[in-house]
Amino acid sequence: MKNKPHLVLDWIFNVPNQTLICTINDELSYTAIEGGEKGIKKSYNGETVFIAPGPDWLEEKLWISENYGEQYGYFQLDYDRVITHPVTGEEDHCPMGLGPDGRYLDHLQRRQAILESQDCSEIYRTVDNTVWETPDCGKTIYKRIPTLDTHYAEFAKTNNEIHKFGRTTYPEHPQPCLQQPRSPGRTFSTYDDMLENGISEDVVNTCRAMKWESPMHPELQFMIEMI
Repeated sequence: MKNKPHLVLDWIFNVPNQTLICTINDELSYTAIEGGEKGIKKSYNGETVFIAPGPDWLEEKLWISENYGEQYGYFQLDYDRVITHPVTGEEDHCPMGLGPDGRYLDHLQRRQAILESQDCSEIYRTVDNTVWETPDCGKTIYKRIPTLDTHYAEFAKTNNEIHKFGRTTYPEHPQPCLQQPRSPGRTFSTYDDMLENGISEDVVNTCRAMKWESPMHPELQFMIEMI
């Protein structure tokens, strides 16, 4: 499968209902439990089964490849696969594969751009890592509050990467994942909320005029449902 595209799955996170679902077709869909940390429910031809995290999910991704590879790509596990992160310049281990942009895919086969919130443009970030962002140049304002409910410290200790994870708080992740499995995602915010939190009037007015910069990947906005 050397030159075949890697398996990429589009998971839709409905924030109000706290559901993370990947729909393959009318007969097949998956629901991740706490970002897949506690497993995945598979609905297939009217029956629902539980897929445990780890080896069982790896086997399932091979099954998806065998049956839907032409549409979604092929799972190609390689624990030695490393690329250079395009922003930080650091080594990025990508055992689960690479997306069509040549970047990291996570254990649910999601693109790094959605994991790094690049479907929105960041407006402001506080010292405690509260983030305001917009999907549409300032017309809509989202907020991701800071959290301590993460597994980053455990990950750093396990992988001897303490230097990469020195922060104590992180913005809530745009979708639940292995490191932030209980993330509630984004909430709606307002211009008044931005002003009350010390964001300058110039920045807020730029948003009001819908002149804030466009996101890097607006085409991925369908993966988040806010209503």
